[in-house]
Amino acid sequence: MIESPATDQVTAEDMKKLKHMLGATENRPKKEWGFRNYFAAGQNAVPGLERLVTAGLCVRGAPYMDAHYYHATQEGCAAVGLSKAATKRAFED
Repeated sequence: MIESPATDQVTAEDMKKLKHMLGATENRPKKEWGFRNYFAAGQNAVPGLERLVTAGLCVRGAPYMDAHYYHATQEGCAAVGLSKAATKRAFED
């Protein structure tokens, strides 16, 4: 991940949310990472997700209940270590 004042604010917990957003978790084989690219935020998750938005690692999407969906950017995929194939998968419809 490129260091900048915005990324300096991103916490380890925020990065866990980004990984979850992309299905890049320990319980999934790496070949399946990128099968999804969304996080349906509850109110408690919003501050961390907004830090990811500020850092350019994700974007806010459509409204969801009293928050929004969030989606990783290309930079977010790279930050969690997705391969080119997994990144491509993350952006397919």
